[in-house]
Amino acid sequence: MDHYQELASQILIFVGGANNIKSVVHCTTRLRFVLKNEEQVAGEKLLDLPEVVAVMTNFGQYHIVVGGHVAQIYHELMVLLGENVEEKHVHGFFNQSIDIITSIFTPLLGLLAGAGILNGMLMLCSALGWITPDSGIYRLLNLASTSTFIFLPVFLGYTAAKKFKGRPFVGMAIGAAMVHPDIANTAELFFSQEAYSSQGSDTFLGLPIYYIDYSSSVLPVILATWVNAKLEYLLAKFMKFSFSDLLIPALCLAVTVPITFIFIGPLSSLIASKISWLLITLYQVEPGIAGLLMGGIWEILVVFGIHWGLVPAIINNISVYGYDVLVPLLMPAVFGQAGACLGLFFREKDRKRRGLLGSASVTALFGITEPAIYGFTLPRKRPFLFGCLGGALGGGLMGLYQAKVYSMGVMSLFTLTQMIPEHGIDITVYAALAANLIATLFAGYLSYYFSGQPVQKASLRPNADVGKEHKQERKPSLATDTGDWSGDPSWQGKVQQMVAGEAAQSVFSEIISSPLSGEILPLEESADSIFSMGILGAGIVIIPDSGIVYAPADGEVVSDFNHSHAIGIKTQRGVEVFIHIGIDTAKLEGMHFSAALPKGTPVKRGQQLIHFDHTIISDMGYDLETVVIIRDSAQYGEVICHVQKGDPIEHGATLLTVRSES
Repeated sequence: MDHYQELASQILIFVGGANNIKSVVHCTTRLRFVLKNEEQVAGEKLLDLPEVVAVMTNFGQYHIVVGGHVAQIYHELMVLLGENVEEKHVHGFFNQSIDIITSIFTPLLGLLAGAGILNGMLMLCSALGWITPDSGIYRLLNLASTSTFIFLPVFLGYTAAKKFKGRPFVGMAIGAAMVHPDIANTAELFFSQEAYSSQGSDTFLGLPIYYIDYSSSVLPVILATWVNAKLEYLLAKFMKFSFSDLLIPALCLAVTVPITFIFIGPLSSLIASKISWLLITLYQVEPGIAGLLMGGIWEILVVFGIHWGLVPAIINNISVYGYDVLVPLLMPAVFGQAGACLGLFFREKDRKRRGLLGSASVTALFGITEPAIYGFTLPRKRPFLFGCLGGALGGGLMGLYQAKVYSMGVMSLFTLTQMIPEHGIDITVYAALAANLIATLFAGYLSYYFSGQPVQKASLRPNADVGKEHKQERKPSLATDTGDWSGDPSWQGKVQQMVAGEAAQSVFSEIISSPLSGEILPLEESADSIFSMGILGAGIVIIPDSGIVYAPADGEVVSDFNHSHAIGIKTQRGVEVFIHIGIDTAKLEGMHFSAALPKGTPVKRGQQLIHFDHTIISDMGYDLETVVIIRDSAQYGEVICHVQKGDPIEHGATLLTVRSES
């Protein structure tokens, strides 16, 4: 079992098992579950898993944010689920709409973004005079970049049919009929009144046929596929004979395609065009205000996972008008979060966190903002707010200059090339460049100077007895020491005290012993970014020199893992200590590990918990760094470490002290 198989299996267990899942889809960074009972979800255990950045509930869906590897995890999850996922029932029109949009468009997102980027780069090369529109290079690359949008109903027919429990290839056939060359050659412009004043020369059973160009359209094929799925269900219910699999598709095509051209297509196209007209009209009334609003709230919509609701409107605008005005308004919001992350990057002194911040910043510039948001800006609150403010300023400027985008794609650096009109670079392109630069610099400047300190992810403070210079830090405050590991001779760590007040009085003090013998490293230097970012809590890294894990305190086992590479102990005072042995050791599937004590087993300080073959596992190329983390450490007054970086430690020696104050 590889890493993603192991991760998918653990996610499946912690969401309550296959029987608790109604459906699951994924977008660019998160798994979206519809569950029967969310009370069965072990949210804290999900956060323990590598790759899991955040979990949340929004509009009837349970979101698990796993970052850029979501496709691999989703694939393994579906292999495990097989046919066990039943049809879901999301309540409420808004919830149902978001769910349908997400399910239909998510599989196409990468293709749409890639085609849009290629088209934008082609426009840029043409505007710079590097290639000419009558060259063979331009023609072929133009075919490659525009075919996805021209034949979009075919792709949507497939994904919509899967969503509506129909036959995907029948859905594709319906979409293909809508963009058939014979239709395109005879189609009238839908917004021309002539399309309604005359019934034309063609009829079907006495009903007029309206030939409309459905290339790049969205709503008609989705509605047609929904109707067809209902028809398939009825036919399958009454046709039980052996060759029904041949007859049902034939009947569906014979019924659904005429209905689409006579009723569904004209009606849905009219609705879609009116929606686009309304959006454009509202935008033209006060484009600057529209930009301020959209640029300011976009990343908030991303956090709640409801940003997909604008995708059909964006595609429809491009289909009806040949351009869209929403994407330019939203672009600065992306650059604002990237800028906030860059501000934190230049402020950060720790090399490991600087690397993570740099990676999140670059990822955001290419359109994926979740790592920056969940990992850095949102936990600190102020940087997220600064990013939204930068997005509002940039969006306002975009609106004032009425910038447009001429192809679909993810909001990113590449979108600038998609904003170049056919006549070449003009003032709207320069305005877009300036708007995104303003959003980035504004958010970056404020985040650098006024970001405050993270309060969700606790980190370690030094033992006041290790160096006299730390004794004055005993006064409670809502702050974090930003010193790095190289600048503190007695303890190169970080401090976070979560309790504010003039006179703090200790409620309890819990001593955590070292569960292993080895060498001490700061958590920030862990090779696993989930641990090093402090997402799971404050902690320490031990490089073990032996293969026995001991209980760090009296308590009981509260979490165990099938492969015995990790264990959680809750002390008698309620402090949960999480111990994870090695990096990617789950791949060993328990090989060279003894069976861990099962959940609920009482343990005594110093009791042996896990045995592992230290030498063999190390010789196999695995990093055996072991993290010891205090879960939910932000709720305590302080977490103190009693050792320095590089010091050796024996199991049973005092490692951490957890204090709760009031």
